Parts: sequence; structure tokens; C-alpha cells
Amino acid sequence: MTQGFLTVNGAKLWYEEVGSGPAVTLVHAGIADHRQWDDQVPALAPYYRVIRYDMRGFGQSEMKPGKASLAEDIGGVLDALGVERTALLGCSMGGAAAIDFTVTHPERVGALITSGAGLSGAPEHENPPEQNALFEEAAAAQKAGNADRLNELEWRIWCQGFAREADQVKPSVRERFLAMNTNNNRRYMAGDWQGVEFEPLDPPAFGRLGSLKVPTLVIIGSGDEAATQAMADDIANGIPGARKEVMPNLGHVPNMDEPEEFNRVILEFLRSVW
Repeated sequence: MTQGFLTVNGAKLWYEEVGSGPAVTLVHAGIADHRQWDDQVPALAPYYRVIRYDMRGFGQSEMKPGKASLAEDIGGVLDALGVERTALLGCSMGGAAAIDFTVTHPERVGALITSGAGLSGAPEHENPPEQNALFEEAAAAQKAGNADRLNELEWRIWCQGFAREADQVKPSVRERFLAMNTNNNRRYMAGDWQGVEFEPLDPPAFGRLGSLKVPTLVIIGSGDEAATQAMADDIANGIPGARKEVMPNLGHVPNMDEPEEFNRVILEFLRSVW
């Protein structure tokens, strides 16, 4: 195992790699950091060179003022580690970055797995009123600088989800989620992101999915927010030959909730294409 910092597009990003073989790069969600993948690394490392890192501004990674691209940071990490081609597994914001990187650098992606991914340029999908009410509460907590309340609401939205009760979430999953997200919110509220301009992909990925020939698996929890479920359909329907896998009753981070099943699904897919 190797851990440390890489200088990527002007920022120091924390990374870890373990194992050997074809590369698999893991890109975490915006409510997480590299620890999101704690249960995936041991399952993948016997077969693959597994790379995970903290996106800029998350976990232990630096945030620098100025223009930035989370998608181009993926390429920067690969370049710094001497990786020409990789499979990508991205969740949520990390999934959107993985898709953006894939449409701009398809020759560098041997396989694409998304989990609850965003999608640049996707149509605006609506959530039902009860879900919108929680998002509005979270926005109010953030505006008020109430980090504890914000963290609890984001746990409710993104970890518990909308298909189960709070006591159905494993305590260990709740604890890890809150630890990661507490740090992210603390950094954001402390002003770490001031002066940062994330450059959108132009043209965005939504209108370019049909050109992809990369084997793709789209994973979604059935208890994820409605808008993210709709984007999973956009991705699965837009990329030729993509396969969609629904994980029943789970929220936005099914890899943490049911790691054995999640690992089985992704390993079965990767072994068939990568």
C-alpha cells in the first residue's frame, strides 16, 4: 500500500493505492471522502490496482482559489501515478466527474461504474414535496451556519434515504457518514472554498453520452432521492449498452450500506469487461 500527496492541477491531493493489475480508480461522493470506499478496497485489491483519493476540498486534500475541474483532477491523479487507462467507479458528485472525464477522455477509461451519480447538463428533475422540504431545511441550516443540524439533515437525505426508517441504517454506516460529512461541512463553512470557480464541462455530458463505447454499469438505490433516480435512467438510457442495477431500499451510498452485495455486483461486471 502507498499513501501520500500528489500535486494535481496546482493542489495537493491525498491518495492511496494498493494491489496490482488493471487500474480501478474510486471517486467519492460530495458528502464523503476516500473512506467511503473502505469496504471496496479489500474486495478489489486482490485483482486490481486500486486507487482512491480525496477530491480537492474534501478529506485531507487541499482547495486552492481559482479555476478547477474535478473531472480534470481525475486525469491529473492518473498522470501523477503513471496510469494510462483505468476503470472508474464514481458516486454522486464523483460520479458526475467520472462521467465528464469519460466523455472527454474515453480512450483512458476501460470501464465506467456510477452509483447515484450526477450528470452535467441533465434535464431538471423534480423531487416530491416531502423530499424538497428536507432540502429546504438543509439549505436554511447551512445559511445559518448550523453545522450540526446540517449534518443530521444530510445524513437523513443521503444516507438513510427515502425507503427505510433511521433504525434500519447500520450504526457503523451512520458513524462513518457523519465523520466524513462533518469534516467537509466544517471546511466549507470555514471558507476553504472561497475564490474557487469550478468550470462546467462545455458541452455537458448529457448530450454526449451516445458517443461512448465504454462498458458501463449504473447503480442506484431505490431509496435515493427522486431526481438522482431519474438521472440514473438518463445515464443508463444514454450510454449504448449500459446496464442498470437497482439496490432495493438503500439510499445514496449503497456501497456503505450493503458492501458485500455491492462488491459482488461490481466485481462481476469488472471481471466481464476489464
